[in-house]
Amino acid sequence: MKQHLRDEKAFSQPRRQSVLPVPTLETIVERGDKNAIFEIILVDIGGFGKYQVSILLLASVASIVSACNHLAPIFLAFSPRFECTPSDSNGTSYVSESPSNDTSISSLFVNEPACFDPSGMDCQTFSYDRNIMTRSIVTHFNLVCARLPLLPLVSSTYMAGVMLTTIFSGFLSDRLGRRTIVLTLSSIHVIATFATCFATKSYLTFILARFFVGGTIHGTWVALFVITTEISIKSRRGLTGFVMNLGWNVGAIILTAVAYLSRDWVTMQLIFSGISLVTISYFFVIPESPRWLMERGKFEEAEVVLRKIAKYNGINVEFGHGASRFEGNMKALKLSSDVTERKHLTFRDTFQGVSHFCTYPIFRKRIALFGLPWFFVGMASYGIHFSVKLVEFDIFMMSIIKEIVIIISIACLLPVYTKFKRTHVVPLFFLLGGILGILFLAFPARFLLVRVGLLVLTQGLIVADFCLLDTFTPEAFSTDTRNFVLALLDGVSKTGTLIAPFIVDLGGYWYASAPPAIFGIFMVLTSVWIKFLLPETKGTPLKQSISDLAA
Repeated sequence: MKQHLRDEKAFSQPRRQSVLPVPTLETIVERGDKNAIFEIILVDIGGFGKYQVSILLLASVASIVSACNHLAPIFLAFSPRFECTPSDSNGTSYVSESPSNDTSISSLFVNEPACFDPSGMDCQTFSYDRNIMTRSIVTHFNLVCARLPLLPLVSSTYMAGVMLTTIFSGFLSDRLGRRTIVLTLSSIHVIATFATCFATKSYLTFILARFFVGGTIHGTWVALFVITTEISIKSRRGLTGFVMNLGWNVGAIILTAVAYLSRDWVTMQLIFSGISLVTISYFFVIPESPRWLMERGKFEEAEVVLRKIAKYNGINVEFGHGASRFEGNMKALKLSSDVTERKHLTFRDTFQGVSHFCTYPIFRKRIALFGLPWFFVGMASYGIHFSVKLVEFDIFMMSIIKEIVIIISIACLLPVYTKFKRTHVVPLFFLLGGILGILFLAFPARFLLVRVGLLVLTQGLIVADFCLLDTFTPEAFSTDTRNFVLALLDGVSKTGTLIAPFIVDLGGYWYASAPPAIFGIFMVLTSVWIKFLLPETKGTPLKQSISDLAA
């Protein structure tokens, strides 16, 4: 009996060890696992403490400002009913027949009576229905009839600025530093956003200013997203991604409130310009990413940042046991690293970096695999957003409702995302969003409340899907490529965004329920792609270099 118990004990003990192995720091150092060592350092200096929370909340201001500017055309480019001011001999006015919230393809024809005066000549002066917006850029610059083709430039030039700036700034951020890009672009943004307020004389000046407004704030947001991810422990990376994305929904609600209260595009721009001044604080608060500093061989600068984080979190690393442990871990981290400080980085070195990354098959493969989901989620999220005009409902009420639903969706997804595997959760919610979009086909216009409900729920899920993908992607790439990859893939998503209005306008003209269904089909197909082709990243440490990723 005793022998049996001894045998049972001998059998059970190794089994417990194999299930819950706890490698020591010495073992980690022997393996040369610098990612695991850095994770230990982050935990030792407070994990996800007051410092990380403060930086995350301040960084989320960029999300709010981005949303206010990205979605502003809903209101500042609002197209109301209009009429040609001159009257004919009988005193009859010529009025546009487009509904006040209808900017579909059927309203884009300029052969309606309101575009001509009584003599049949092109009308030169118009009066507008100002019940929704007292002054929009449409009424300010008379973007109707013959000048109507100028209206799409508001969104197309803005998104072009987003695409170009984020791609190049993302690449430069990986080479020159995240903080450098944040400070440079946020400064340009403040100047550009105030410039839009005073561009009341020239439409060309206005859209040029908007080009820089969009690109600079979005590039700032991407760099801040990466910084917040790289100073967070792995168990809180999902939370940082959700908060950074949640800021967009808060921004959309603020946008709607500002539009409702002001009803004037210049006043709106002044308020958004005032909010953008908060980004000046980034000069004094936002740190350089210690992960990036170490990847560049700047260990002393990285140590300064880490000590600052520890101090703010109330952790002692200056004397006693805390100091010796911190210094030992930093020494181990430096020994396990294979880089030396690179002080002179030319632009030639910068652009050669891309070709170097592309020599790694895993980098090329992951860019291709993540590219397709980013393209379609960008198309679908903005496309569903533009599809609001396909449902005849109050524009302010619809905007508020959908943002509340999005916030609830994100809040519900957070615990699910952090608990389960990425390749299970992400495709599941892509699938659900897609199915709801397809169901739009089953309910014609007379089912107004059902269509409103479906559109709001679909919008909530698809934007939450964008948030999931935004949080998932950085985990699949290394520190030296992460910001460039995020910016590149964000540019890919904006390519989808540029296509979305054509699907909404042309598809909506053919059949009003078609666009949400088309986006839904793309989301369903993308869910299959993610499930079977994308790598699982839950619980894996962030990779420092492309060589670590390929190992």
